[in-house]
Amino acid sequence: MHPDDLRPSKERVRAYLSGATEIYENVHRLRHKDGHYLWIMARGRALRTAAGRPYRMVGIHLDIAEQRRARE
Repeated sequence: MHPDDLRPSKERVRAYLSGATEIYENVHRLRHKDGHYLWIMARGRALRTAAGRPYRMVGIHLDIAEQRRARE
């Protein structure tokens, strides 16, 4: 993950898992194996125990680099 995106991404995960937000969605950059960064949109939800404790996150990562370039 791009260093500038790490703190805000962690905050979004914490907010979602604590129940402060209903939907988990995060846009951030991930480093490709060749070294460049890709813009990614992560969306997901937590699977929770009967008591409401999250035990697993499931979701998707979408490459949104083309959409960001088109917007800019």
